[in-house]
Amino acid sequence: VGVANSRKMYFDADGMNIRKVKEKLDNSGEPMDPAMFVERMAAMNLPQSVFVDCTSNEGVAAQYADIIRHSISIVSSLTTYPFRTSPS
Repeated sequence: VGVANSRKMYFDADGMNIRKVKEKLDNSGEPMDPAMFVERMAAMNLPQSVFVDCTSNEGVAAQYADIIRHSISIVSSLTTYPFRTSPS
């Protein structure tokens, strides 16, 4: 399971207590890097993973194609489609 804010990201394969997320980010988090977040998330290979993006940040949205390539669903607050796909 992973969580991030604009400054830090934190992962714990055993899950995390929602009441301690801010504390874990502040004390144990590593610098936030959207591409690295996706790599770490994909490496955990958890079934039925979902990436939730509440940022409306184009830098985060730029990772969507890679997230989808890893068969991870996305929930986003963006109102525009952040990447183009080729017609089938």
